[in-house]
Parts: sequence; C-alpha cells; structure tokens
Amino acid sequence: PKVSRHINDMFFPREISSMNVTGEFRTVQTVFISFKENRDTDIFILEVLSLSIKFKGYLNKVIFGDKGSVALVIFGAPTGIEKPEERALRFSETLNSRFGERFRLRFGISSGLVFAGFIGNEIISEYSVLGAEINLASRIMERARYRKILTGPKFRRQVSDIAEFLLLNKYRFKGFKEKVPIFEFLRMNPKKVIALSSVFLGREEELKSALRFIDSPSPLKTVYLDGVAGIGKTAFANELKRRLNSKAYFFLRMTCDGIVKDSLNPFKSMLNEYFHQSPESSDFQNKRIFEKHFEDLKKSLLRIDSDLDPELFFHILAVLLGLNYPNNIYDALDSKSKYTLLLSALELFFRINSLNRTLVIEIEDAENIDSESLKILNELGKVLNKDRIIFIIVSRIQDDGGVFKLNFISKSKRIYLGPLSNETLRNITETIFRHPVSDDLFRKIISRAEGNPFFLEQIGLYLLESGVLILNKGRYILGSKTLSIPDAVNSIIISRIDRLESDLKEVVKTASIFGKEILIPILKRILRRGEIDNYLTAGLEESIWEIVSEMVYIFKHALIREAAYEMQLKKTLKNLHNLAGEIIEDLYRKKVKMMYADLVYHYENAGNKEKTIYYLNKLADQEKINFQNIKAIENYQKLLTYRLPLEKKAAALINLSLVYMLSLIHI
Repeated sequence: PKVSRHINDMFFPREISSMNVTGEFRTVQTVFISFKENRDTDIFILEVLSLSIKFKGYLNKVIFGDKGSVALVIFGAPTGIEKPEERALRFSETLNSRFGERFRLRFGISSGLVFAGFIGNEIISEYSVLGAEINLASRIMERARYRKILTGPKFRRQVSDIAEFLLLNKYRFKGFKEKVPIFEFLRMNPKKVIALSSVFLGREEELKSALRFIDSPSPLKTVYLDGVAGIGKTAFANELKRRLNSKAYFFLRMTCDGIVKDSLNPFKSMLNEYFHQSPESSDFQNKRIFEKHFEDLKKSLLRIDSDLDPELFFHILAVLLGLNYPNNIYDALDSKSKYTLLLSALELFFRINSLNRTLVIEIEDAENIDSESLKILNELGKVLNKDRIIFIIVSRIQDDGGVFKLNFISKSKRIYLGPLSNETLRNITETIFRHPVSDDLFRKIISRAEGNPFFLEQIGLYLLESGVLILNKGRYILGSKTLSIPDAVNSIIISRIDRLESDLKEVVKTASIFGKEILIPILKRILRRGEIDNYLTAGLEESIWEIVSEMVYIFKHALIREAAYEMQLKKTLKNLHNLAGEIIEDLYRKKVKMMYADLVYHYENAGNKEKTIYYLNKLADQEKINFQNIKAIENYQKLLTYRLPLEKKAAALINLSLVYMLSLIHI
C-alpha cells in the first residue's frame, strides 16, 4: 500500500520523500566519522543528527560493526547548499570538540562529484551516494588517529582560505592508481585571504553616488548595497570605507553567519573584533584584554546621559563575548529585564563610539541575520535617530527580487550592483592569469561568468589549476573544447535550483536539454503535463528565463542551464534528447527542413547514430545549397567521422570538395 506523505515525513526528510528522480549527479562533501561505542552512544547519535541539521548536512547512515562503528554525513545532497565545504569542516570541528575524547572520534573528509539517489529495488531501497570520493573519505578516516580530522587534497584546497592544514604524507589507497596526499586539519583561520574578486575595479559612478550621500547633512543614514551572490558587494563596501576619511569616521563590522544563525551573532562578532578577542587565546588572556579596553570605554561614560550602571554594562558585554565572571548580576535577571538592559547596553556602546567621529556600522550578509538581532537592530534605529551613525547594509537580492530593509526611519540610499563591464572583466581576467588572453578564451569565460567577478575568478583559477590553458605567443588560449563549472560556483547555482518548488525544478531540468533557447511547444510535449503556463510564469518570476516570443524562451543565466543539465544522469539525458527529436519530427513534419540543426543536436546527444547521420547529411546539403560554406564544411567533416557505407562516404567527400572549391579554400 502507498504510504502517506505525513508518515513518510516522520522518517525521511521532505527533500527525499518528495523526490521525483531516482538519481542525479551532485558535487558533495563527504564526512565519515569512526566512533567507539559506549553507554552514551544514543546521546552521541542524536547529537550527530542535531549538528547535521544545524549545519545543513544529511546524516545518511550509521553502521554498527565488529570492526567499529561509523557515521556518514553528506553536505550538498539531497539538496544543494552554499559553502558546503565550510559547513562540513565546521560540523566536524564542533563534533570533535564535544565528543572527540569520549568516543575516540576519527574523521575522513573528501569532496567531489558523486551519484546521489536511490539504491536498491522496488521492494527495498535507500537514498545514498556512490563514487570514488565516497570511498576516498572512508579510506582517509581509516588512516586517522583519534581526535584527528583528515582530508583529501581537493577538499583542503577548497577551504584553504579559512583553515590551516598540515600535509601528512602521500598514501596509496585501494581503488586509486596514484598516491593521494592527505592533510590534517589544525585550526580555523579567522584571517581570511582576500580573494582577487575583492580587489576593487570599476563601479566608479556607484561609488561617487554613495560618497555624496554619506557626505549629505543628516544624523542617522543607511546605505543599502544590493546584488546577487559574488557580484562584489563586500569589495564595494571595503572600497567605500577606504575612501572615507579615517579621522572623521570610526568603523564597526557586524557579520551575519549564513551557516549557523546563532542568536545575536552579528553583535557578538562585532564585539569580539572590537575587544580583540581571539579563540587562540586563553580565557584569562581574553578577559585581561577585554578589561583593558573596557576601561578606555568607561572614560567616555561621563559624556553620555545614561541610567545604565557601569558594572552592569561590563557584565552584559562580557556575556555577549562569552566571558564568564563570578557573580554576574545580569545572568540572574528575568528574560524581559535582560532584553531591556541588552538594548540599553548596545545603545550606550554605539553612542560612546559616535562621540568623537561619525560611526559607520557595516552589516555583512544582512539577508542571513537572525530574528532576534533584526528585532534589536530595528529598536536601536528608533532611539539612535539623532546620532551621527551610518549603517552600510550589504545584502543579497533574493531569488524573487526581494531586498533587505530595516524597519526604522532614516535617510537612506539603495545602490544596486549589477554585472561588471567587459573592460573591467578583462582587467580582472588578466590580473588572475598574469598574461593577456585570446579573444576566444575571454568570450567563453564571460559567457559563463555573466559579469559576476566571483564567478570569473573561480573559472579563471579553475582553468589555471586544471592545466587546460596554453600560452601561445604571450597570450593564453583554451586547450580543450569544453569549459566546466568550478565547484565553488556550482554549489551556488545548484542551491539556487534546489530552492525552486519541486515541479518547477523538474521543468527547469527538462528545459535544459534545449541549450540556451527553449522551444516551448516541444517542452510541453516532453513534459506531458498539458498546460505548463503556470510553470513558465513561475520561472519568469524566479529569473530563470526570459520571453523571446510565445514559442521561444531563453535561459537568463547560462550557468543555471548548464548546472541543471549536468546534474542529470546520462541515461535520463539520452532519453530526453531522443524524445525531443521524435517530437520535432512529428510536430514539424511539414517543415522539417527548418529543424535539421535541432534534430542533429538532439539525436547526437541521444546517441542515436542512424538518425544523427541522416539529419547531419541533410543539414550539410542544405548549407551547401544556401552557400553557407563554412558551416557546410564543418558538418561534412563531422559526417565523415562516422562509419558510413562506401557510397555515402564517397558522396560526402565529393560534396566537401565542391564546397571547398566554391569557397576558394584549398585542402
């Protein structure tokens, strides 16, 4: 009997129970955890589950065996997430710090493309992942000593800007031809390396507009910097602060953690930076540093009209910093009193820091702010309306075009950061490569980067690392026919696709087989859904595609099309392409000549050699008649790569020779 969705949801995540496909390809981060059982094993497993959910991973399985027990946690499947590498590492670090000693934990982490889907048959199956990277993570875990987190080279490279590692050695693992370098995780590195995309290039007009607004007379002001992921919002904010006179402005930074939305995290991160707190220092050292800076802060209290007792002010700040002092009077208060006093303490802190200079408060990734911090921020805005304070709000535009907004009255300016110009993109490209690039290579890169500096940087670094670039006469050219999407970009795109409603997601994946242009009549026949106008409208609202005509839509972003296409199984894609070809033959049988190129494309990708040869010959003949000589030569040459009957091969060679003669091109 069919199990109801309500029952399914009690045992499986909704993403799995509502899945419309049996499998797909995904880039995931795999975390294998070996643990020693004891009487608290149930508590440990619940904590693994809880932390998996917190960091947006998926606890795939727990295996109990005579050779030890193992848990497998996946990041990036069944749904895509942003920053999966950082999530996997922070999950492992947190679990290890809490339970590493008691359960003698050992970790193995790897990153790569895997099959993710249902394994088994109609009677019994499970959702899991298969691939070389899964095996590698398991082998790495077996090499680890207790309380150690070991990773493969690809994973380590992806998090090298936020964490420190030690190269242990190169090991030979079963199933791998070459020795694999293994790294031991040492610590998180709070001093992030500034990426090339953070170097400020272009956007002079937007910058001048922001500076003019900041210089305008008004006490409380808000500058909103809006844009899509990777468009350069942080780089713009950094350049804006750099150009402000540091003698006239004092800067504070609040970071909204998109991975773990801990309550009040933006305020905590700001105070930790302000009071120079370090996770590397002992509690004693951090307390001494805090006390020293608080004494400097206290000197300004006399200039502020506040009813807050200095000792209580001290204890509230200490709690936010995670510093434990005996007899903390703030801890003993009820929730309502705590909230009121917290507001007073933060108001006082901001006012003290705006006494001598205009205070600039940057809020990074504001779309990730937790609800309590947002509530407090809105309350503070109402009472700070006469103070010399400027908020710079850096936030991502939502999938539906929505933007972040604070709910207090202040003079405000919203600056939208759109795609960069080709001239600026070329400068960034040649900064990454340290050489000029060919026009053809640059066109291929920007067609995928679409004006986004982060995407451009990641594609550039990927090309350098993968060895597909050739230095020819002082310029880089592309040494391969294809240009793949790097994992760092792919994770953003896949998570964007996974946020779509499930039926719309399947429509997008099916539409991806057409390339950039989507032929709507054929799509309708493939989907067999009858009316799909509601899905087409939803795709427009989600900025997935745009209307060219009633019959043709185009993907708005080539990267979304490519990611949706590449995540599907080869068997699925072949079936879809073959079906598209058959529908075109039926739908356009009276004017099939118009569709020769589409038929070649679909049957070639379907692996249908017979029909590919047939329509490729038709297409080349048509191009010869229409004097499209370059295309005709290209397609006759492609036709000759197939195993043809002798008479067809001879005909293709004669036609190819004729086209060469007609175009005055010599073999």
